[in-house]
Amino acid sequence: MTSLLKKGAVGLVDQGMSSLSNVLAVIMVAQSLSAAAFGSFSITYAILIFLLTLSRSYFGTQLTLTESRAAARERSSSALGAVLLLAPALAVATGGIGMLLSNKTDLSIAIAVAVAAPLVCLQDLLRYAAVAVERPHVALASDAVWVLITGVAALGLIRLTAPQVMVVWLGAAALALAVAAVLLRIKPNFVKGWHLLRRERHPVGNSMTIGSVTVAGASLIIAAAAAHFLGPTSAGSLRGASTAMGPLNVLMAFVTLNLTPALLRRPRSQDLGFCVRVAMLVSLGVAFWSTALLLLPDVVGRALFGDSWAGARSVLPWTCVEYFFLCIATPSMLWLRVRYAAREMLRRRLIYAALLVSSGTLAAVLGSSTQYVAAAIAGAAVVNAALGWLIVLKVRSSERSPADRVLSTRSGGEA
Repeated sequence: MTSLLKKGAVGLVDQGMSSLSNVLAVIMVAQSLSAAAFGSFSITYAILIFLLTLSRSYFGTQLTLTESRAAARERSSSALGAVLLLAPALAVATGGIGMLLSNKTDLSIAIAVAVAAPLVCLQDLLRYAAVAVERPHVALASDAVWVLITGVAALGLIRLTAPQVMVVWLGAAALALAVAAVLLRIKPNFVKGWHLLRRERHPVGNSMTIGSVTVAGASLIIAAAAAHFLGPTSAGSLRGASTAMGPLNVLMAFVTLNLTPALLRRPRSQDLGFCVRVAMLVSLGVAFWSTALLLLPDVVGRALFGDSWAGARSVLPWTCVEYFFLCIATPSMLWLRVRYAAREMLRRRLIYAALLVSSGTLAAVLGSSTQYVAAAIAGAAVVNAALGWLIVLKVRSSERSPADRVLSTRSGGEA
């Protein structure tokens, strides 16, 4: 356990850099927009995150489940070709939906996010490839470039308008992608990429994609419902609170991306103990960061998030509860993933998505403030965590055949 975590130290730092780059982008925009305009931006940005989740769930899952570096490079080449073929569709989908949901004054931001969508997906795919081929330092270098550029604007070293901020973010994404592509030297295979899109099906990849897209879609529906019934500021409050939980996204991404290939290439006998210890460690991280956020002075919050901080702060306690149980649930998904338990993972995701949509939208319709929506989301996360570990225990019990149980009983009796 200790040696494995030491080997993943670079990966953990990279996850921090990746999350920080996204946080800095949101902070830059929040600083330059009013609370209402930031709410409109949040809808467009949520579309990009939705598409990124789709790419990560399908292609990224396949890369983490490769059993050797050679297989990982071959799979990365195919996946890179597939995402490049999808690039125009990613941009059109992001920009088209963003323009429909944004005001006229926000069209330039919607266009910038649309252009960024394929770049972000490609850079993220190369991050997964770097870890799969056991070169996490490449992912770290790529994300460090992104953070360095966006950090200049986010820290106020230069003053930019909202469109200019998006151009800076776009340029940072392009440079980060170029760094990863040059260092990895994995060429896209468009023929295999097309085959991957049309014919090849990966059971766990399919399961993770459907489940992740369903959950991401549920979150998008809740954001749209909150904006419609409670106003755009409400959507901005939910996005701001989630952005503040960035380090916890780092922990969950580290478990999913870095620990999956490492755990897959080990015997299955010690998986449960490993995942339980991971859950305990991440719970400590949640407790530490949540306490720091809840005690954060308002002057610091306003400096980081501008006018949207007041709304984000009002829902932050519920968001902390939500993320605590999301982090607790992630190791259970890791246990199922290395067993290729596609059906069980999909069932859990669908139930979680259904709870999110039903409770979140109902809270938006009937509640008088965003806090009701945040509380409903937190409640769904609690059920999701409990269900995940119950499924683990059920699958673990079924792994032992009747003959194994009889032999175990006899051995215990003889002892």
